[in-house]
Amino acid sequence: MSAATHILKLPTPHFAHLVSNEWLVMELGRRCGLCVPPAQLWPMPVGREPGLLIERFDRRAGQRLHQEDFCQALSLPPTRKYEQDGGPPLAAIAACLNAHSTTPADDIARLLQWVAFGVVVGNADRHAKNLALLYGEDASIRLAPFYDLVCTRHWRQLSTRSAMSVGGAVEPGTVTRKHWRALAAACEVGGTWLEDLVLRVAARVETEWAALESASAATLVRGAVQAVERTLRERVRCVRRGLAA
Repeated sequence: MSAATHILKLPTPHFAHLVSNEWLVMELGRRCGLCVPPAQLWPMPVGREPGLLIERFDRRAGQRLHQEDFCQALSLPPTRKYEQDGGPPLAAIAACLNAHSTTPADDIARLLQWVAFGVVVGNADRHAKNLALLYGEDASIRLAPFYDLVCTRHWRQLSTRSAMSVGGAVEPGTVTRKHWRALAAACEVGGTWLEDLVLRVAARVETEWAALESASAATLVRGAVQAVERTLRERVRCVRRGLAA
């Protein structure tokens, strides 16, 4: 029997408009240049919000590819996926990529792009099990495509603390140039390069959101779109202020 090639996420009463939120942020990430698996809205019965159909990145021609999330790769239990619970900081993940990735410089750059994007879009739930190593059929080892991209600020009942700190800062509103520089040093990349990357991501989010909002107006719940938009505008301003501090 061939392995399943897709995952279907269904709406949940616990988090209003989760599917709309995740599709928006996944699609925004794709438009901003992040490596994300193909995803599409899936029609549901009349009167219900759509589901989200996501193509699995660990499948090829119906066969499973080996992958390890970063708790597994670093020999940690899943209960330690958050840095505050003893999970790995970004520096440890960068070090693992440097030691094992087939293309470490490229993958570390992609990791930091993911961090910048998460800060800009208000995704605090960026933990070690949302990152993985993917083992290719050609014996390559690469940072896997990104998944579970959501704007967690949409739900006020969720913590705003980042699952992995940015240079020691866990509250997104407190991240300054000093923290980005500390993260750059910990991941052994240039501080100016990382600052430029963060600013480019923020600018790209603004540009791509305008087109995405227009394209999704007819298919998504308007309240969900507006909630994500408010967060994006707030976060872009905050990120720029932080880098100017």
